[in-house]
Parts: sequence; structure tokens; C-alpha cells
Amino acid sequence: VEHVVIVAIIVALGAGTEKTKGLLIACLPGVGIGLGYEAIRYLRPFFVTPERVLGCELRAVELRLAGLGPDTTLADYFTLHHSAAADLVFALPYTVFWMVAIIYGLALYFLNPARASRFIWVLALSHAVAFVIWLWLPAAPPWYVRSHGCAIDINALPDAAALARVDAQLAISYFHDFYSRSPNVFGALPSLHLAFPTAMLVTAWRGTNWGIRALLLAYVLWMLAASVYLDHH
Repeated sequence: VEHVVIVAIIVALGAGTEKTKGLLIACLPGVGIGLGYEAIRYLRPFFVTPERVLGCELRAVELRLAGLGPDTTLADYFTLHHSAAADLVFALPYTVFWMVAIIYGLALYFLNPARASRFIWVLALSHAVAFVIWLWLPAAPPWYVRSHGCAIDINALPDAAALARVDAQLAISYFHDFYSRSPNVFGALPSLHLAFPTAMLVTAWRGTNWGIRALLLAYVLWMLAASVYLDHH
């Protein structure tokens, strides 16, 4: 259904006024992001093979650099030590990241078109780089290693990981449905969830006050913490 909605919006903008056509042109890099995700589905079988996926190797690096014990990563720790309140706190940025980006981009388009263009291009280019890394250096997320061990199953299904607890807590299936559409299980490096607030921070750094910078930096750190707490990265 998302494809139908997106195509309908594109057609409506293109058939509207000069202002809506200008908005469509400004959003084209974002359309490219969506096309890139779809392309990953078809390119993955040619590049992502079991022998090329980093699984326990990536975990070993994490243990050396940020381990909490001989065999405990941060994600391991939070898998055992979590709470319903913390689940909701860290699920929030994962829920609204795309909505925040759209609202932020639209606000910039009307207030500062040049900065809006920089934002969408930074976001699009960061996605392009990430897509190349996903294919060149595929990496299993922590939840995969926890569920499957070191064996790489290319046909493994996507998983919401710790966000499944939020689904259960709220009696919904939002996160299960959202992550079941993921085009690539082995895309844990880098985190594109983190790319959204980082693109906002980078493009807003010059020309804004320290209050806005601090707010966006807090958003980046919140998303970073959530990606680890939720067992995704």
C-alpha cells in the first residue's frame, strides 16, 4: 500500500501548482532513497552470501572495543536488563524518525529552501553510501547472532528484536509489520536510523543557535542509544 500512496502523492504534486511541482523536484532525492531500498531487494542475492556476512566477527570486535565483560556486549546487557518504561523511551525515536524527517524537511523547504536542499541531499547520499556498504560488507545485527549463532542463514527473516516487547506491551503489531518489510537482514552496519537525525544536525549546524544544536545533538544520542538498547546495532 505504501507504493500506491507514494505514487499518488508524486502524481498529485506533479499535476498541481508551480509550488507543488517545485516541492516535488526538491523531494526527488528522497524518492531516490525509496528506489534504493527497493533495488537492494534485487541486488542482495548477487552480493550478500554467507561467507561474506560479518556475524560473530563483528561481535568479537564489539567485545574488544566496548565489551562490558568477557562475553557481554552492551546489547547483551540490555537484553537481560530492560524495563517497560525504557522500552517505550527508546522505541519512540525508532517510531517517529521518518515522520520527524518529513516534517523537518517540509518546514525547511518553506523557511530556508537552500538548507532543505542540503538536508535531503545529505540524507540521500548517506543512504547511497550505506547501500554500497550493505552489499560490500554485509553485517548481522546483534539480535541475529543471539537467535541464530554464528551460522549465517541468507534466508533468515527480518525481526523487530526488542521492539517486539513494545508490540506486546501495547497489544499492537506495528513494529513486527514495519520490520518484516526490511529489504536486508544483514544491514547492521551502518545504522540508517541514525542517519536521519545526523543529517538534520549536520545541515543545521551552521546558521542556527546553540539551543537548536543541543536539541538535535540530543536527538542523535537518543537514537544512538536506542539502536543499541533495542538490539539492532
